Amino acid sequence: MILIRGPDPTFVEPGGGPPAENFSTYLETGPFLLGSPSEYARLKALAFPGEGGPAILAVDAPDDIIDLAVDAAFPLDQGIVQYDLGTGLEELCVAWPSLKKHVLPVSGP
Repeated sequence: MILIRGPDPTFVEPGGGPPAENFSTYLETGPFLLGSPSEYARLKALAFPGEGGPAILAVDAPDDIIDLAVDAAFPLDQGIVQYDLGTGLEELCVAWPSLKKHVLPVSGP
């Protein structure tokens, strides 16, 4: 659903838990401090086996929206772009329908 509807800060993972509150992505070129996107996708798929298996959602976010999410806690040289309310999430959600996106399947369990 995220492919169609976009990030949802009120999203709760299947089985419960706190709301997402933000939406995080990696820069395509990394670095990948929390593991590669494929590794992360596999771990999420193991945690939520009923959701169709591991995949990566690639999104071409505009630089001006990425810039809103960059701060001291998440500088671009860490490779992570975390969109929070007040730091780019609202703008990303508004732009979402027009952004270029594609799903990359990830092999393995």
